[in-house]
Formats: sequence, C-alpha cells, structure tokens
Amino acid sequence: MRNDGDGEAHTFKVALDEDSHPDNLPVDTRTVSRLKPGQTITVNFNRKADSPQGYWFMADFNHVIGESREDNNTHHSVLWEADLIVEKVTNEPEEPKIGQVVTWEVLIRNDGRGNARDFHVAFDSDPDPAVDPLQTRLVGLLGPGEKKSVQFNRKSSADEPDYWILIDSRDAVSETNENNNVKRTGISITDPG
Repeated sequence: MRNDGDGEAHTFKVALDEDSHPDNLPVDTRTVSRLKPGQTITVNFNRKADSPQGYWFMADFNHVIGESREDNNTHHSVLWEADLIVEKVTNEPEEPKIGQVVTWEVLIRNDGRGNARDFHVAFDSDPDPAVDPLQTRLVGLLGPGEKKSVQFNRKSSADEPDYWILIDSRDAVSETNENNNVKRTGISITDPG
C-alpha cells in the first residue's frame, strides 16, 4: 500500500473481505499506525486461501482518514482462474430444410477453479468468430465446475454449412487455458422440395 497524498496518514485500518464490500463487516483487519507521503508498506493477512471469488482489500475501510481521493482504496485479487470449454453443441431440427430456423444450443462449462464473470459467447459462420460475429450472448457468471447453456437462432442456408462458437470472444476472462474456447460445428441441410 502506498500513500500518494501530501499528508501523513495516522492510525487507520486495512480490511480483507471475501465479497466486494470490504467496508461492511470485513472478515479481517490490520491496523497501520503511520504512513508518510510517498511511503509504501506491506500489510500481511495470514489465512487459508479458499475463496473462489478472490479477496477484496481496502485501505482505511472505516473512513477515518481525510483523503484527496477516496476512489482508489480498494483492490480485488483473484487466486484462481477459470477454464471455459464448449462441452457440446446441438441443433434443432437436426436436418433442417433450407430457410428453416435452426436453434443452436451450446453447453459451456468452467473446468477452472475461478469464477468467469461477464463474458460473451460468439456464434459465427467463419473461422474467426471474435471478429464481427453473427450473434453473441452475455453470460453473467459461471462458477467453478458449473455448466450453462446458451442458444442462438439462425435460418439454415446452403451458404453456411459450418458454424464456429467462441467462448469469451472479447477476452474478458483470465483463463488457465486460452486455447480451448472454440468449437466448429455443422449441419446437414435437406432440399426443401
């Protein structure tokens, strides 16, 4: 922790918490007796690292020090990363006629030990689904070991025999393996006549 202000900070507390509100009933605190302008110190918390959401730290969590900026006192640290994988892709109907709407269901899973938050799943008709995909879906949260389905609807076309699904298409989630997020799938189209 560093004091970027011009004044000395006397006797304040640093909070550790397992949710995003370290100023409200933190799980642990440490007292810092003095922090001079420009000074950097280390505050240690000894505990078992078992929070899958990570930990939030907050300097002066009970707001006893007057500061020039109050918006830079919190830091979030994630200890584990997610690993997002396309487990399965199904389409209904399985053999559509040209022009028939097909529902694509994509089952995704998180094989990592960390949460995956606010990531997009892209659906595209070319092998680069990160660039200008046909459709995207936002997934708010996928915890460790969890699975979730997302759906896409698209009219079948003889010009689009294959599709690509890309998890975390905007690269928002830090993962243990970034090379297993794409799956190619295709359909058998029947003649409408």
